[in-house]
Amino acid sequence: LLSTQILTPTRRFDALLGARQESLRRREALLGALVPGEPTHKRKATMPAHLKHPQDPLRTVGKSIGSDIDHAVTIAKLKSKELEGKESRLQVISATPMFRIKLVDQLESLSPYQVKAMLASYILEERVLDVSSAYKLMAANVLPHTELRASLFTRWMENAVGDIFPPNLVRIIYEYHAQSPKGVEFKLELSSLYPSIANSYASVVDGKHGYPGAATNRGASQYIQAVFPEDVFATKVTLSQPRFGVYAEQGWPTEGNYLHAHMVIEIPKSQDAYEADSKTCEWVTVGRVRSDEELENGAIEVPLELPEGHARVFRLWNEDRSLNTYVVTGTFELE
Repeated sequence: LLSTQILTPTRRFDALLGARQESLRRREALLGALVPGEPTHKRKATMPAHLKHPQDPLRTVGKSIGSDIDHAVTIAKLKSKELEGKESRLQVISATPMFRIKLVDQLESLSPYQVKAMLASYILEERVLDVSSAYKLMAANVLPHTELRASLFTRWMENAVGDIFPPNLVRIIYEYHAQSPKGVEFKLELSSLYPSIANSYASVVDGKHGYPGAATNRGASQYIQAVFPEDVFATKVTLSQPRFGVYAEQGWPTEGNYLHAHMVIEIPKSQDAYEADSKTCEWVTVGRVRSDEELENGAIEVPLELPEGHARVFRLWNEDRSLNTYVVTGTFELE
């Protein structure tokens, strides 16, 4: 009975200490990336002796538990003191471009839930709450994703060469620096999957115009789209009519012209709105299919005119969403 009474609060202490050490570990990882310093304490709290040696006499159990708890508390206090010292040094560090970049890197490595939990914990549990900083965080003007990437690029430029370039020139450099879509793997997404067709990234970029390919079922608002990991600067997309291989076996060539003048390439008007709800966001037409301009190799090249020059999502579908149609192409390559 006495052993059980000792064990219960000990386990509770271990849980509290584990949570504290995890908090210290996260803070230490962040500070280690921002402020170079001496090595941290590596010794970990040991398991209570009575758990290692249950055969010890009761008197020894009590002493072992007391000793290990003291040692664990000492380690936690040392780490806390060391981190407080590093944090105090941060008070005199100016927000250099690299400092901001490293903080952003830390944020991007976390899930949205973790970021919310950290912010809520800071507001609720911090002994001295910096009301001004908390208010700025909660009322911050949230930048669209494209502007966020541009701002991050601006900080990198400041870190590399200082502020010798005016903002408008840095923006031009950023837009020129952005990625070409050629050769960049994207995620191929379809509103529905027609059976026996590959419907994969590899099948639409293999250069075999007219061969499968990707295809949807017949219905309203059907689409095939390319989703890139980052914004890309695209000037054209190459498509092809379904003619050979499985397409021919399934009778697609005899059914008519699928890539006609009512088929368009569109991008979300707002990437943030698309990520919030892709079904209700507005779409902007940036290219129209011209099947009468099919090349000898079977490719149909569609010129693109992007309002801001770059985008991340490119969707092929019928401009009349209410029509029950198939969406099909043997090729879906962007340049």
